[in-house]
Amino acid sequence: MNMNMKITIIRDSRTPVYIQIKNQIKALILNGELATGVKLLPERKMAQIIGVSRGTISHVYAELCADGFVNSKQGDGFRVANDMTEDAGKTEMKRRKLLSNPWKYFEPTKM
Repeated sequence: MNMNMKITIIRDSRTPVYIQIKNQIKALILNGELATGVKLLPERKMAQIIGVSRGTISHVYAELCADGFVNSKQGDGFRVANDMTEDAGKTEMKRRKLLSNPWKYFEPTKM
């Protein structure tokens, strides 16, 4: 992972810290700043750099695995998924589009 990459946490945000971190890593993957096969920092190192607990990073990495953005292999750590992501990327883009304007998919009810 690029050591110059900056993950920004807003401590007084209503969005939980782990979600802030997860969303920023997903964005880096989707826009190609973290390429397929790139190894993410070990949990302890990432936690130390960002200033959060290792458990927080463990949670982030587990969710990124579940979402298909990264793979985990015993002894090799976490890497950006090779098959990542056309499917995960398309799903994420559809979700973002829907969330940006959910009302356009509903027609008003006539009474």
